[in-house]
Amino acid sequence: MGKIIIGIFSIGWVFPLFISLYLIIVFLKNEVYPVIYKTEGILNSFPYLNTAEILLNISLVWFILTIISWLIYYLKKKCL
Repeated sequence: MGKIIIGIFSIGWVFPLFISLYLIIVFLKNEVYPVIYKTEGILNSFPYLNTAEILLNISLVWFILTIISWLIYYLKKKCL
């Protein structure tokens, strides 16, 4: 059970990153593309870029914490 938690902690940062990238692509497709090509766009009230920024920040902080945790783990293992 502990290895599963460690595995989820180690690679879990990827999911917010993918969702963030997906939201940026959806924003470009739904909001920017129609403006560039002068077609009728869909008016959305969902804050794509704000949500994408928050998820990107979460994934980067999570990634940094993962790297620091593994570094501490290996340093303790090497020194002991």
